[in-house]
Amino acid sequence: MKKAIEKSKVLLEALPYIQAFHGKAVVIKYGGSSLAEESVRKSVLKDIVFMHYVGMHPIIVHGGGPDITSALEEKGIKVRFVNGMRYTSKRVMSVVKRELNRINHQIIRELEEMNCPAGPLTERDGILKARQKDKTLGFVGDVIGVNTNPVFSLLNRNIVPVISPLGVNRKGEVFNVNADVAAAEVAVAVGASKVVFMTNVDGIMHGKRFISSINAVKIRSLIDKGIISGGMLPKVSSALAALERGVEKAHIVNARVSHALLLEIFTNKGIGTEIIL
Repeated sequence: MKKAIEKSKVLLEALPYIQAFHGKAVVIKYGGSSLAEESVRKSVLKDIVFMHYVGMHPIIVHGGGPDITSALEEKGIKVRFVNGMRYTSKRVMSVVKRELNRINHQIIRELEEMNCPAGPLTERDGILKARQKDKTLGFVGDVIGVNTNPVFSLLNRNIVPVISPLGVNRKGEVFNVNADVAAAEVAVAVGASKVVFMTNVDGIMHGKRFISSINAVKIRSLIDKGIISGGMLPKVSSALAALERGVEKAHIVNARVSHALLLEIFTNKGIGTEIIL
């Protein structure tokens, strides 16, 4: 009886959040090594199925860096770096496209196995408009716009969009784009209430202190001091860009925590770092 009462309290705690976000779009960026771990991936996808069935509109933007690296190594393709960024040749780009499309269809298949309708949005749909970032980097692009029509077409049919981070320019050339940046741009374009970055750490740390909530002013201070750096920097920068252009909140959440999305969105305390203006 006591356990039943505790479970009902958890459900009641979620109710106001379910009501608040009913009908709202939430963009979820999911990538990194945890995407390749079946148990972690299925935990995240179950959370997305829950969100879908309580009336939210989850939109997935996935990455695939570790899978791409492994595929390049298997093929014996040597990768060179320019100013710390991977040079993407035509040969590398062919591997990038294949791996990202494989991941995209894997996510869709697993969502559908959970009775959640999902649809692919890849470079063929022209979702992400891009331009070449720098000629010295090859087929690496910056996102300069989002074609929202295919996204809303899926949402209007109650289908979860699964977006691959591949941009296309006016000539039809395909570019590899940063998935964090892509997620932020999609969130802004569709008027999402939240953008969530799923990663492999608990959130933003200041030394040994975990930061559960932080605003833009404090974040910029931590960036200037070099406290936020490395792989966290593109996530935080993308979060700020989204907030400054109308997205209400951004979250950085550890995908390896069981049902991390639900705990972050539907509980009072959350488990990750919440970023606000």
